[in-house]
Parts: sequence; C-alpha cells; structure tokens
Amino acid sequence: TNMGCNKSLDSNFRCLCEDPSFYVTSTEQCLPSSLLEVRNTTASSTTDTITLSWTTDNYGANVFYSIQPSPYAGKMVDESLNGAIWSGLNSGTQYNFTVTSSLTHN
Repeated sequence: TNMGCNKSLDSNFRCLCEDPSFYVTSTEQCLPSSLLEVRNTTASSTTDTITLSWTTDNYGANVFYSIQPSPYAGKMVDESLNGAIWSGLNSGTQYNFTVTSSLTHN
C-alpha cells in the first residue's frame, strides 16, 4: 500500500514519509513500518547456545535488529539480516527471546 510521500526533504534530500512508514527509493513510495517485522522465527539450541533464524524483507532500508533474552544471560556471538547466535546460556534455564526491527537514521 502506498502511503504517499510528503514533499519535504531531509538534510540528505530523502523524501519524508508520515510515521510509521519508510520511503523505498526503488519503488518511490512510502510503505508501513510493519512490513519490516520479522516472520517465521525458528530456534535451535545446544547446551549453552541458541541459533535464532527469521525471514524479513528490508526493502532496501537500513534496518537494525535488536535481540533481547529474558532472563538476560550470555552474549550475541554472531548476527545477520536473517538470524543470530547467542552463547553463554545456562543449561536447564528457559529463555524467551524478543527480536525487534527498527529503522536506522543513516
């Protein structure tokens, strides 16, 4: 759905879209930010490591993915557009991981 683009430009001469949307240069339209959400999330684990995978389409936008475990433990050892590996977890502890997408401003 094309949400339209305001005629004003930012300091980098990019078109500004109304929140919550983002501009896609290749299609010259504003799209809702909800399209950047991760889908089809899967997880596999070993004794102290979990591998998270998901699908998403960033539409050429600069997207940042934040991964937050609960309870907090260990550290992220690898990440990509479609997944992350988190290590240093405690065996036998149940963790919930939240993956959040957001646009960067560069």
